[in-house]
Amino acid sequence: MADAALNNAVKARDELHEKIAEAAKQIEEWKAKAARAERFIADWEEFSGQTAPARAVAHEDVQVTEYADDIVERRMSAKAKNPKKEDVAKAAVEVIREHGEPMSRTEVRDALAEAGVVIHGTRPEVVLQTMLWRMNDVVAHIKGHGYWPADTPHPPSGYDPDAPDDDEEIDVLDEDTARLV
Repeated sequence: MADAALNNAVKARDELHEKIAEAAKQIEEWKAKAARAERFIADWEEFSGQTAPARAVAHEDVQVTEYADDIVERRMSAKAKNPKKEDVAKAAVEVIREHGEPMSRTEVRDALAEAGVVIHGTRPEVVLQTMLWRMNDVVAHIKGHGYWPADTPHPPSGYDPDAPDDDEEIDVLDEDTARLV
């Protein structure tokens, strides 16, 4: 009796492993097709100067293994080309001025995306932060408030572009960015 149960379990295990292998192969094919489509969309955006429509299903909503997801993300982000930091800083100043208040990194990223300036990478917010840090003569980061045009005073925070730099008041580099530089 135990032999029959064991045989059934072994048979079920083998069949399930075979199905898992088939499913994994199918998923890899879909991921390759998705990556190809992402590359085309990124190229189209670059050459057309337009932004493609948003995804119908957010990438984060698709449950896949972390390892496989990371591979696809690296492939896609390696092909996508980011705009020049000078262009990003100029666009950031425009959206910040329009907003009228200092903006967080996420708010700037979202506003830039709405304006058609898309930042690519596995961590787009960190890429944006690095770009803005390198353009700190155009965009300042006011600690506790957010990003603000570097040439414009912001009295509520005490930010004055004509005042001597004070590292304690204006934080232009956080730990994540420091590791990248």
